[in-house]
Amino acid sequence: CSWSGRYLIHPEIRRSYLHNKKQFKKVFEILLNHPYDCTLFNCSAGKDRTGVLACLLLDLAGCHEYDIVKDYSESYENNMQMMKQLEEMLPKEEEKFLGSDPRVMMRFLAYLREQYGSSKGYLLNIGLDEDQIEEIKENFII
Repeated sequence: CSWSGRYLIHPEIRRSYLHNKKQFKKVFEILLNHPYDCTLFNCSAGKDRTGVLACLLLDLAGCHEYDIVKDYSESYENNMQMMKQLEEMLPKEEEKFLGSDPRVMMRFLAYLREQYGSSKGYLLNIGLDEDQIEEIKENFII
């Protein structure tokens, strides 16, 4: 799937990724249609688009919000080896957005709950049906 826009964005904009319903539906259809294949998903820093998708999958699988937030916040530490390269991609004033502040994911989860109730609610909203969602969930919880 192609994603438009900046690679590394302001943390408050992450929730706007949920408005890319066609792209997210394609991703979840790939997961649905390839249950026995390894599926890799990533973005430049592995925390914005990747973080949103990981959050949706972890929430769907029933992970506790604490664990979702912790997983997201570890992205900064995991990116330390390539931080210089990431900094070169951004204007100086935007380098502060390379972090993975846990509060950002907490706000994202609050927005997800407020707007859709859960990841399942979001997936229903983008056009997946109950059976498809359950199959994706079962494929992740083996």
